[in-house]
Amino acid sequence: MIVPNRTFRRLVNARRGHPLAKPSRPPMAKAFETAKLRWQTIRNHWVAGWEVRTDPRVAMERAADAVMTGDLPDTLDIDTLAACERMLHGGSTLIDVFAERFGPAAAIRLKVRANDWTVSSGRKDNTWWWMLSETKSAPQGVDLGWRAMRAATAMATDEAYAEARDLAARLRMETTEPQRRVPLDWSFPSEPD
Repeated sequence: MIVPNRTFRRLVNARRGHPLAKPSRPPMAKAFETAKLRWQTIRNHWVAGWEVRTDPRVAMERAADAVMTGDLPDTLDIDTLAACERMLHGGSTLIDVFAERFGPAAAIRLKVRANDWTVSSGRKDNTWWWMLSETKSAPQGVDLGWRAMRAATAMATDEAYAEARDLAARLRMETTEPQRRVPLDWSFPSEPD
């Protein structure tokens, strides 16, 4: 018999409807504030480039900055919110916030779009900055965002779960790369009880 002590709960991954692996997430307001605090520690690495760069991603990065220094928008803008997720550079995640606000299917679309970018750097004279760049390589591993995605799908209503699962199945069919498929599968645990 497994006794769910504190260590067990820290190590187990959330599963839908499992009594020993109950999913949890912080309240949306707290999770958003945590991400905003993280953003404040790295924001200066982005701002320096906005004054120098002229590429179209600057406007999107500034819109993401407006979200992370302001309030959550009421409308779903995939590129801007995905930019928010990627610009946090793995130090925090907003997927749990987006999943609660817009549903797990929208959160999957955001996370997949965020994984289309990488954080790269630029330099001019004595100034350097971070910027988003399109990437062809798949991300390695399951990061904080995918962990939040798993909790979101485990906590979803049956209808929202089915919608997210169908979307993930369609996205899986678009690629054969295990690095892109595994996080989608991991977000929908089907371990037996």
